[in-house]
Amino acid sequence: MKKQILITLIFASLIVLMGVSLVSALNIEDVSVNPQGVAPGKSVEVRITLENSLEEDVSDVEVSLDLKSVPFAPERTSEAFFDEIVSDKSKDAIFKLNVNADAESGTYKIPLAVSYKIDNITKTKSTFISITINGKPKLSLASDNYLLIGRNKLTVRITNSGLAKARFLELDVLAAGGFNLLSPSRVYIGDLNSDDFDSFSFDVYATNPGTTIVPIEVRYKDFENNDYAENFDVPVRIYSQEEALSLGLVQKSNTGAYVGLIIFVIILYIIYRKLKKWLKNRKKNNKEMGK
Repeated sequence: MKKQILITLIFASLIVLMGVSLVSALNIEDVSVNPQGVAPGKSVEVRITLENSLEEDVSDVEVSLDLKSVPFAPERTSEAFFDEIVSDKSKDAIFKLNVNADAESGTYKIPLAVSYKIDNITKTKSTFISITINGKPKLSLASDNYLLIGRNKLTVRITNSGLAKARFLELDVLAAGGFNLLSPSRVYIGDLNSDDFDSFSFDVYATNPGTTIVPIEVRYKDFENNDYAENFDVPVRIYSQEEALSLGLVQKSNTGAYVGLIIFVIILYIIYRKLKKWLKNRKKNNKEMGK
């Protein structure tokens, strides 16, 4: 019985010592990133708070960020040094990082290494910090064609020249003068990548010649599922048939002329047959009278 109690006490002591060993260390108490979602071409501040929970002072403290495989560059340095951090105190390592102008949106993990000395023994620890790059799409809309008075198909091109993807993109054509919308006003595009474009079409009936403005509302989400809504005024030129002919935009139809020519030929043929029959009958009659 005494032996079992002794073994239990030994294990309990080991557990307590292990707990003290895990708690007592130079800890990364906090990591803050400002702003939380940084845009490409901008800068972000990273503040790393180190807390010495040991009973002894630590010296030669070094904090470093490994930026080799991420789209960040240090404004000054990616390393911070402290001669010492005394027991039960903390210090902040502050880094200012510049985001590459062509960086894609996403959450990037940056390796973080901390080393320090205690009793002339060097200790190290490694972990990761995360920084989110959230660029905004840059959308533009333009008409791909002109309209003629009457029924047409209006085609609009939407282009994303920004550095971020527009997600769950949908569009609504709003009421406007100069034409009547014949097809549903809402179009779902889906995702539109950076440096990409898409086109969509509506059936319309153009009523008035001139330049009309087509108002279109665009809704989408960014990388972090934030909602955006933008309104665009798309100018569209409407021509009458006479204007389109004079500008060479359409070719004059020869259908009427072809139909008229066919009818004229048919009439000539009918006249020819009737005249031929009349001449034949006349010749026959003359023969009978000569007898």
